Amino acid sequence: MKSLISKTSTRNTIAVIFTVIFVISIIVAVYYNFDNHLANIFSIISPLISVYFYFYKNEKNLDNSDNPIIPPDYEKMKIKHTVDFEKLYDTLVNEQRIKEVGDIIQELEQYFQIDIYEIQIEDKPIKGGERMLSTLCSSYKSPESTPVRNENGDYSGQTTYAFIKNRTMWITAGGRKLIDGVGHYVDEWSNTKPKEIPEFWNIAPTSKDVFTSVIIPLRFPNMETDFGFIDFESTKYHSIQNNSNARKIDKLFQEIADIFAKDYVEKLLSK
Repeated sequence: MKSLISKTSTRNTIAVIFTVIFVISIIVAVYYNFDNHLANIFSIISPLISVYFYFYKNEKNLDNSDNPIIPPDYEKMKIKHTVDFEKLYDTLVNEQRIKEVGDIIQELEQYFQIDIYEIQIEDKPIKGGERMLSTLCSSYKSPESTPVRNENGDYSGQTTYAFIKNRTMWITAGGRKLIDGVGHYVDEWSNTKPKEIPEFWNIAPTSKDVFTSVIIPLRFPNMETDFGFIDFESTKYHSIQNNSNARKIDKLFQEIADIFAKDYVEKLLSK
């Protein structure tokens, strides 16, 4: 019964029912010149009950409509991951989205082991107009800002390449570690030629053991322009060729990116 009443639709229905009872009670009470004690009682009690269910009981729901209470086992769920996603979750203010991302990652990890993650967004360009990316969160300590290109004009890494090209990429090196994969890189999500894919940027101690990298540009809603990227790396070799779950994995990665893009845009609009 408690779980049933906790539903917004049920509470609203109860409020409507007691509102109807109130109207009927008033009519009956007036008809009998307020001599009908039952009608009098209902005319007093029913509006109070209606207001209670509609306003008071819905108050918590309205206050948390964008931030519902996270289930008690949510903290336990987080420690099941192969990497700590606390920093990733902390970038999301909306607790509903935190839970959504957590659920998606939990499902995703049935097919893809995540060992490193990073989100960078575009920052103000430095002198000379060089485009810069600033770290929003990562599973390792990384620089606060990264130039898209090196001093010699080459891309700083595969992530900045995907950002500039506005291209979702799933990079492997035929079973080799990405740090040793120059000349063997394969983008399993597009027709990017191997020779066009920049060298893997070894920024974290764990990166030397990375076999798979998934990079998804963060795009403004309904626009092709991007403002950053989200990167997931694995110390496991995950090939999507001949993988029956490839479409599902693609969808899960994209859902995470869409949530972060929407959240970031809403933060910009709220400033």
